[in-house]
Amino acid sequence: MKKSKIIKTGFYILKSRLFNKRMPISVIFSVTNKCNFNCKYCNRWKDVKSELSTEEIFLLFDELAEMGTQNITLFGGEPLLRKDIEKIIGYGKKKGFFMALNSNAYLLPERFNDINNTDLLLISLDGSRKINDKLRHKGSYNSIVKSIKLANENEIPVITYTVLTRFNINQIDFILNKAEKLHFKASFLYLLKEPQTRKGINNFDPDKRQYQEAVNKLIRYKKSGKPIVNSLEGLKYMYNIPDPTKKIRCWAGKLHIYIAPDGRVYSCCSIRQHKKEGKTFPSISLKEAFENLYIDKGRCKHCLFPGLFERNRIFSLNPKSILCAFKK
Repeated sequence: MKKSKIIKTGFYILKSRLFNKRMPISVIFSVTNKCNFNCKYCNRWKDVKSELSTEEIFLLFDELAEMGTQNITLFGGEPLLRKDIEKIIGYGKKKGFFMALNSNAYLLPERFNDINNTDLLLISLDGSRKINDKLRHKGSYNSIVKSIKLANENEIPVITYTVLTRFNINQIDFILNKAEKLHFKASFLYLLKEPQTRKGINNFDPDKRQYQEAVNKLIRYKKSGKPIVNSLEGLKYMYNIPDPTKKIRCWAGKLHIYIAPDGRVYSCCSIRQHKKEGKTFPSISLKEAFENLYIDKGRCKHCLFPGLFERNRIFSLNPKSILCAFKK
């Protein structure tokens, strides 16, 4: 993210905190649940419902801009299955949003011209060709490499996401070597079990000793300057997950929201997976949906959701996480 955008986002965070004002500064918008993959740990592709039209998304972005939104991550499913993805990104940029795109990268090489206006590319990577293609889709590794090279040529930064499982716990060195060679940064997440993950997900759990050794390795590599996105504090937090004595305040529903493909608005995707109904845009205004969000004050008082960990620390004005964001 450009330093000017980080500073502007920081201003809105401070404004929200100082005046105790709820504001959807950060938005994850799942534009579709359709997916061209059948990953071994995900059932999201089964939850295919109606989707907002291009025009409805434009109206959504208009309201988000009025409410102070700064950053939007386009999520799925696979966002590139929407033929209007170029228009969606373009309109988001027109409204002044920092636009990030999450993708499995399989369609990226052939559709790169449609997304070359995006500010950040987020790609899931599980490890080497053999490991990645086994867990995801045959040929996906080659598409990831091609996509990263295209992003480099177009000066679009890339962050890869790797969920640590027993199948790829030994892939850290491979991924970081690739990151240095192909000029991307890597983020590592722990395995969080949610209702939308597949049955048998427990089989993906790494051995606790192996997991902690892997996280210790990441901590050492982070200190040595390897291209790891996670903050040092974040990696230390990951070491003993779940640790009830070390909790991070969750800002979902206050400074962050999740929007489903059909326009339902949730505090985060974890709430959606627990079958809590969100208010639907455009049947009501986004402002009204935001003001009436369901927040589980018990379960959500402290957050364990890996995808929001660093964001929650920044919203909590943690100086080390803020400094880490400037270095990304």
